[in-house]
Amino acid sequence: MIYKELQTLFQQCAKSILTSFITDPDKYIRYEYPTEGASDWNVTDNIVFINSQELSDEYARLPFTRYVNQDDTVIAERVRTRVWKVLFTSYGPDSYDMSNALRDGFISEAITRKMTPSGVFLIPNWPNCIQANEMWAGRWWQRWDLTLSFNEEYVTTEDVGHIDQIHIRFDKGGQNNGSNNFNA
Repeated sequence: MIYKELQTLFQQCAKSILTSFITDPDKYIRYEYPTEGASDWNVTDNIVFINSQELSDEYARLPFTRYVNQDDTVIAERVRTRVWKVLFTSYGPDSYDMSNALRDGFISEAITRKMTPSGVFLIPNWPNCIQANEMWAGRWWQRWDLTLSFNEEYVTTEDVGHIDQIHIRFDKGGQNNGSNNFNA
């Protein structure tokens, strides 16, 4: 899965979880900050930003390659695990409740079923929600952060071709006893 697809998956899951808190989830659950530098929401709006970071995890450094016959060729599938740390930054009067709902929601059966076909799985470590209020434009903005970790099965493929013919030569005691050709 490419990075944008992964971000979209996290965003769709957050939208499903936070329907009772956010009236316009397409506008207020996002993974991009305003490009002009100023906030484009009010201190009374509930909004969530999603930021993902790939971790340097020992488990993620253990690739596995499997070879699959497919249509007269061989495909090498390289499978590895990418480990993601996903920060959900919630602003607004319900920012704590939204962070808590995300923590509970990502382990729910409905969200697990939504993520599983994409090979993404929550690492259930139950982190705390962390208050991190911000002073901006002379006002305090309520903010709570939640960091969840996920494993993602990541697969790349390569057509490694096939063997058309093998030439085998039998040599017993330095004497050539003949050779055979084998066609694949």
